[in-house]
Amino acid sequence: MYWDGSNWVDETPKPAASPSHPKRRARDWAATGLMGLVLVGLIIPTVGVFASSSTPDGAVAAWSTDYRVSTVQESSKSIAYNGHWSRILYSSYSGGSARSTDQLGAGATYTFHGTAIAWVGPTGPTRGEAKVYIDGTYVKTVDTYATSYDPSDILFVRTFDGSGTHTIKFVVQATAGHPTVALDKFIVRGDPRTSISAAVTVVVPPTEAPATTPRPTPAATATPDPNATPDPAPTSAPTPSPTPVAVSTAPPASTPAPGAVTVDSIAALKSALADDSVTDIVVADGTYHVSPASLTHADSLWIGAAYAKRTHPVIVRAETRGGVTFDGGGTTSFGCISFVEGAHDQTWDGFACANGTADQTGVVTFGGYAGKAAPHHITMRNITIKASCKGSATSASAPATDHAFYISEAVGGPHDLTFSDITVQGAGGLATAFHFYHSDASNQNGWNIRIERLHVSGTQQAIMLWDATLHDITIDTADITGASRYAIHYEAGTDITLTHITSTGSGSSGFFSSLGGSPAGVTFLDNNLD
Repeated sequence: MYWDGSNWVDETPKPAASPSHPKRRARDWAATGLMGLVLVGLIIPTVGVFASSSTPDGAVAAWSTDYRVSTVQESSKSIAYNGHWSRILYSSYSGGSARSTDQLGAGATYTFHGTAIAWVGPTGPTRGEAKVYIDGTYVKTVDTYATSYDPSDILFVRTFDGSGTHTIKFVVQATAGHPTVALDKFIVRGDPRTSISAAVTVVVPPTEAPATTPRPTPAATATPDPNATPDPAPTSAPTPSPTPVAVSTAPPASTPAPGAVTVDSIAALKSALADDSVTDIVVADGTYHVSPASLTHADSLWIGAAYAKRTHPVIVRAETRGGVTFDGGGTTSFGCISFVEGAHDQTWDGFACANGTADQTGVVTFGGYAGKAAPHHITMRNITIKASCKGSATSASAPATDHAFYISEAVGGPHDLTFSDITVQGAGGLATAFHFYHSDASNQNGWNIRIERLHVSGTQQAIMLWDATLHDITIDTADITGASRYAIHYEAGTDITLTHITSTGSGSSGFFSSLGGSPAGVTFLDNNLD
């Protein structure tokens, strides 16, 4: 008897009927019926367990009934990655981490021996599509988008007729508006444990999102003020007094999050952002007055503890990219947006900041408040800092205290930040486009940060990296024009990668460090720094 893919087929020829042996024939039919009942009993539990357990753990349990099963974590050296991938830490991922990318054409390849393969990873509103190939042949395009976040979903399954060596590869398509694709682990169904189970092919049904455990939710600190010389003397900005909000540990709602919510005021934006069921916030085109973030006024974009309790990722986007301006109205100590006090899993897309003076701070800040947890897993895309954002670095020798983007100290360090398609118009006296500075033993600076497709003009120094706790910082593809002093200034940090960066018209040099032209903490790849 064998399994033909849909039915059990008896290979034994049926005995010819013999009127002289009626009792023997009855016994044969009884035995055949008993065998059928036994086989049904073997099959139904296997299929039933899998059908009711569409989670990765359920898949392992179901496959393990009749097969040897192994799990391959994303960190395995047997997985070959191409393109840029970030390591994401989160307790709900298998092994506590996953690999993530939003780069077009990035991929992961794994060769295994077995009878089936499952790709496990997160789904959610920031997740996109990937093409899957088996043994070099395109199979399907997997869409990992969902209206609510699930850190552990079965994204793709392929079973094979028998045991053999196969290769799975998926290639990221960078879906517009939600490009991210991640790998948590592969589950490999190996050889069968018994001869009967060897004939059974189990197919994973469509997955259902299990309840998730929320990410750890960090919090924030006061903005220090570095100097442009190798011996900086920072001056801390006044510390605001936000009211912390307790971080919820409740699991996310089981019902799907609603679609996009359109808002037309800062108050409505903040209200929607505080609503964990809202995952897509569209800000109507227009100019919106914002008070300095550190004042925590009703129209301040202080993105702190009130939003750290979220358990679903959220996108905040302009109705049309570039169609929304946050205007400071000429204020001093201008903080257009501050991400602090554990804000996490947010994407901001298509905004401009204008008309304010960044006095010993950044127009956009991450961290900077000692003793408060770090913001993390924040993406900013298509953001413009306009020339009307001013600072005091109006000459090459002026103090470097006022910045477009400022990353500073926080408990755990601001991490897993992505900046894509950022434009900084620095002619108003901004010292840098991106400045990384300040930490202490309990409050670290940034790590696992990627800046890509950066466009900077007219700043004193486009990028300044100056903190020993910095690590895993990548700046990929940037054009820097007219820096009055240096295009890039490095003094401290490890695993810093500078690649595909072009600078022109720098007042002193394209790259400067008191540690020399090729400091140990920096990797240079295909740059043209003038």
